[in-house]
Amino acid sequence: MSQSTLPHTAGAAPAVQAPLVARSLRLGGGRQKQALIEALHKMSPRAQLRNPVMFVCYAVSILTLLMFAAAQWGPRLRSLGAALGVNIGEPPMFILGVSLWLWFTVYFTNYAEAVAEGASKAKTASLRGMRKSVTALRLKPGGQALLRRDADWTAVDAATLRKGDMVIVEAG
Repeated sequence: MSQSTLPHTAGAAPAVQAPLVARSLRLGGGRQKQALIEALHKMSPRAQLRNPVMFVCYAVSILTLLMFAAAQWGPRLRSLGAALGVNIGEPPMFILGVSLWLWFTVYFTNYAEAVAEGASKAKTASLRGMRKSVTALRLKPGGQALLRRDADWTAVDAATLRKGDMVIVEAG
């Protein structure tokens, strides 16, 4: 669904603009780069402890990486696997594949969280800016409550509106 921003004239296609919410949630180059960096910052164990499910995935990622090292580099590290109570009988590349998949899961979860935080910060800033710049047409005190355009209306800052004020609401 789109919103027309210009009056439609015969023979001309209306100008289409994305709704405000969709525009504010888009990832620009700067926001995407910031989300990628923020996802790396969230890879610390302290940040992972906030989400128990992802912390378990994080811990198992470390464990499978150690299992890969033990399977790949022989008997010196096999004692590590035995100490952990793990029989490392799988091919090293399979273990590496599982480990990489788990690391991808942890990183992508952190990236998605960073994108959501960035979008909410952008939306909050947008709403905060809109609160400062919106004006309304309010019926002057003592004016007749005729819902006509030629009535006695005055332009006021939207923050000054109170319950019971009569205002004009127009699309666009």
